Amino acid sequence: MNFFKRKSKLEKLRLEYEKKMEASFHLSKINRKASDQLIQEAENILEQMKKEDESKT
Repeated sequence: MNFFKRKSKLEKLRLEYEKKMEASFHLSKINRKASDQLIQEAENILEQMKKEDESKT
């Protein structure tokens, strides 16, 4: 078993993307402008993930 496995940059970006999307969902019910900002940040992270994936292959 590998308990101390390091997360790759792609895994870290994926987790950050998921957190921002979840936060934007919860915020969309309260503050739409802040929710849209979080969605934009998540889209930027998604672009970084695509670039990272392309450079890997």
